[in-house]
Amino acid sequence: MKYVRDALTNCDCASVVAVSTGEMFTRFITRANFALEDADTFAEARAILVSRGNDFLQTSLAAPERVARKALQLFHTETYEPFSVLTHSRSVCALKTFIEARQKGHIFRVYVTEGRPLNQGPSMVEELTKAGVCCNSVPDSAMAFCMERCRMVMVGVEAVCPNGGIIAQIGTATMTSVAKRFNRPVYAILEFYRFSEHHFPLNNSLLVSKHCPGLKPGECPGIDYTPPEYITRLVTDIGTLDPLYAPDTVNHLFT
Repeated sequence: MKYVRDALTNCDCASVVAVSTGEMFTRFITRANFALEDADTFAEARAILVSRGNDFLQTSLAAPERVARKALQLFHTETYEPFSVLTHSRSVCALKTFIEARQKGHIFRVYVTEGRPLNQGPSMVEELTKAGVCCNSVPDSAMAFCMERCRMVMVGVEAVCPNGGIIAQIGTATMTSVAKRFNRPVYAILEFYRFSEHHFPLNNSLLVSKHCPGLKPGECPGIDYTPPEYITRLVTDIGTLDPLYAPDTVNHLFT
């Protein structure tokens, strides 16, 4: 199992989340140690591991919906006046959250940046529009302009580091920095399996050297690192957490 996980995470096309998901998957299925001890045959032990693996798969697939329900609290206001939210590119959890909030009757507008070089923002806008969510696509360079109009920022996450910082799509660090300048709260929306015990970049240069070794000089990576002090809360399917408590969460999940 470790061999397969290492093969998946060490290939050139591996994403950052493959590492944290592989770690969580291994922990999840091996926690059935008491059941494994009672297995009389290899076939029984294998069946237990397969069953645990399927449970992990179903839990992971349902995680974005649970995240969306947890994040609904961020949309409650006393005045019920329309407000705006800024998000970066495309995130499944953010998408589910906005759709869920709209279905519950909340009135808001979402500004979605293009998210270059991957340029996934337009597809996010298309999906939100089909779901009846009021939204606009804006260039990445308009982050500061839109920040003045927005009440909060919501961003997707590739992985959460043990120190509470996040690894996310390139441009997230810029958006959170602008949000801090304008005193806007930043909520990182993510599933439980994105917590990692191994990702610990001290800066973006170290992040690129570790996760983008094949990047040529002058090329732009697809991810960047945001320190925990730029994140207001981590909104997950297991609860809403202060980034400062991320180490405790990681220790709980990986022990």
